[in-house]
Amino acid sequence: RIASMENAIGRLSAAAAVPAASMANLAPVESLSGYGDNMITLKGGSFMMGNPVFPDGAPVHQVTVQNFQLGATEVDSGLYQLVVEWAIQEGHAKIQNGELVLAAPGGKKLCYPDQKPYRVESGRLVMGVTSEMPVTGITWYGAVAFCNWLSLIHGLSPAYDLATWEWDRRSNGFRLPTSAEWEFAARHGGKSQKYPWGDAAPLIGGKPAANTGAYSGPRTAPSNRSRSSVKVSRRPVNGWAALTSFG
Repeated sequence: RIASMENAIGRLSAAAAVPAASMANLAPVESLSGYGDNMITLKGGSFMMGNPVFPDGAPVHQVTVQNFQLGATEVDSGLYQLVVEWAIQEGHAKIQNGELVLAAPGGKKLCYPDQKPYRVESGRLVMGVTSEMPVTGITWYGAVAFCNWLSLIHGLSPAYDLATWEWDRRSNGFRLPTSAEWEFAARHGGKSQKYPWGDAAPLIGGKPAANTGAYSGPRTAPSNRSRSSVKVSRRPVNGWAALTSFG
C-alpha cells in the first residue's frame, strides 16, 4: 500500500491533505467533482513517531502534525480505472508495449510490471478485479500521477511536478499522506498501541483486521489473518474517525 510519500508500495491508499482523495462510490468521470465529499478530517497533534523494533522506525522521536484530511478507505479499482482512462484521453498517460506510462518522453512506468492490476484489450485497460477491490501494484510514481489527475478533474492545482517529482506545498490538490500523517492516523491519533484498532490481536468480531500478504499457513487452519485483499470498507474501522484505510 502507499503508506507514505517516501515509500513506493503495492496498494494505493487514500490520498491525504487539503482536500484529499475520497472513496466515494464509483461515478462517471464528469461527476467526480464531488469526489471529496467522503474525506475525513483528522485533528492534528503531537505524538511519538517510530518503533525501535524496526531499523527504519528508530529512533523514536516527537512529531507534530497539523489538521489534515484522509480518504476513509483505500482507492478502489473502479475509481482508478476511471481516472486513468481520463488521463489517457487527455494525453497525460498512454499505453506503451502493454504498460501504462506517463505520456512525457521517457515516461515512467506507473505500475510494477509483474504486479499490474490490469490487462490491455483492444487498447483499453481491463482491471483484474472488481471495481470495489483496492487497486494494487501501483508504483510511487503511479500514485502521485493519480493524485495529480484527480486534482485536475476537480479543478484543483496538482500537488506534484511530474518532471522533478517534487511536492508543491502551495498546491490545494490531492496528495499522498506524509509518513508522519499516515502513522498518526494509523495509530488512532498517535496513541501508543500495537495496531490501528488497539493492542488486541488482529481479529475483530471474528473477522480478520488485516491482510498479511505473504502468509504461508494452510488455508484450512484457524487464522486471524486474511491471505488476500477484500473489498474496500470491509475491514473493521480503527475506532477513530471511522477510517478503514488500514489492513
